[in-house]
Amino acid sequence: MRIPFGLHRRIPRVRRVLELLAQTTVERDALREERNRLCEQLVSARIERDAFEQSCSELKERYEATAAELATLQQRNERLDRALAERVAGEHPLLYGNSDALMGETSKRIWSLIRPMDVIGKRLIRKGRPHDGGYIMVDSGLQGAIAYSLGINDDVSWDLDMANLGCQIYQYDHTIDALPAENPNFHWFKKGIAALPTADGTLDRLDDLIRRNGHAERDDLILKMDIEGFEWETFEAMDEGTLQQFSQIVLEVHTLVLGGSELQARIARVFEKIYRSHQPVHVHANNHGYVGIVGGVMMPDTMELTYVRRADHQFALCHRMFPSEFDMRCRTDVPDFFLGPLGALPEVDLGESTS
Repeated sequence: MRIPFGLHRRIPRVRRVLELLAQTTVERDALREERNRLCEQLVSARIERDAFEQSCSELKERYEATAAELATLQQRNERLDRALAERVAGEHPLLYGNSDALMGETSKRIWSLIRPMDVIGKRLIRKGRPHDGGYIMVDSGLQGAIAYSLGINDDVSWDLDMANLGCQIYQYDHTIDALPAENPNFHWFKKGIAALPTADGTLDRLDDLIRRNGHAERDDLILKMDIEGFEWETFEAMDEGTLQQFSQIVLEVHTLVLGGSELQARIARVFEKIYRSHQPVHVHANNHGYVGIVGGVMMPDTMELTYVRRADHQFALCHRMFPSEFDMRCRTDVPDFFLGPLGALPEVDLGESTS
């Protein structure tokens, strides 16, 4: 077939058009791929933005919760400082007075609630360092137990003594960055104890920690507690079943009178709760704290107490004088506070609960 001469002249132009069309198609496909890639990056950026905004929202909530807790603690400290400034006499820095008759009656009830008795057939021993940091315990059921040590600061002497008895020590203190000493039986957590867990995980409930540690079914737990005033809300929030898991409790209690009548009434109710399942067997006034006369009744503001579970022992009237031969002054530059024959105090009637 012969191609007309006019078409021969047009073939190069058609070829160029086809080549241009092919090139345009390639560029179009490349632009589509680039567009798809940019769309995927946009979606990814939006997902990252949403995650960032969610993280910022959670951080804001944690900050607000922590700020509220800090404000509450600051207010409590300010109240205590004001109360102390009002009640402490200048020439006697360890003494203060309050004529509140209601606090006097509550103080009498607290004394009856911590009235010690002797454990029949068992001896008392001291665990921990001399002076501040040591606790009097009953020499029974200590070998190989599970111990919870709440509040460490710079002292693990009690923890070490218990570890030497084969105990596993679960330690909680959110105010330190490391233990002052290590032991294979130590299990330390940078976490504090309170009535409710905080959003940032700084504070947690003791009941929940015991369950997470796999100790919910144990009945041989031992509790050591020195958490600077948080003991009251901790015991208020504690389940009765958790409390009865502890065969012994040694604790330092604070603000027995310095916090005022409302806090003292709460404290009395906490002592009633503990008294129902545990018997006080030793009492020592910590002379690092204050001692006062409230409503005509002498009451130290800080004391160290030892309890044992009632179901495990039999008890007899205590004839010891307090402080006893087991005790050491917490503060060595001033005398110990004399408490006298505490076993002679009247037995408490739980039917007359503090309102």
